[in-house]
Amino acid sequence: LSINPNGQVQLRGAVSKVDPAGKTLGVKVWGMEWTVKIVDATRLQPRPQRGTITLADIQVGHVVLVNGPTSADAPLTLTAKRVIDKDVRPVKLSAYDGKVSALTPPDAFTLQIRRGGQLTVKVTADTKIWQGETAKAYADILLGATVKARGTYDNATNALSATEVRLVPTSAAAPSAE
Repeated sequence: LSINPNGQVQLRGAVSKVDPAGKTLGVKVWGMEWTVKIVDATRLQPRPQRGTITLADIQVGHVVLVNGPTSADAPLTLTAKRVIDKDVRPVKLSAYDGKVSALTPPDAFTLQIRRGGQLTVKVTADTKIWQGETAKAYADILLGATVKARGTYDNATNALSATEVRLVPTSAAAPSAE
């Protein structure tokens, strides 16, 4: 915790409460709970400081670094310029290809990855499913189909939240010589 003569605060502490409706965090530092106001200009970042997160990503118990000006009319209150959540890692987009080994309608399938292992691929209404340039639907994903899936991979659940699934056409039969 440090406060400069201009009232700028830098603090590091554990999140004690998250109020998405009120756009505030409670952050405990040296036994004191600070109220951290989140405004539109507040930068919410993961650690390392690449990318952005949302208030919904910040959870009770996470360690955060916060800086911003104190509030003259409310003790132990600051308006955050930046909040860095040390417990949230930046989201990485990943791509996997392989064969569909199981279907879990209406929104998931298991992918047997070419480089070994399996993962669950989750699809939503926002997931784009393609075969060539033709838009497809979840119902077009068949057991044994070769697919390429892109999205956000969650290591904890071994699941990919797909933003795009590409169905790879099976090799066409060679034309016969006439």
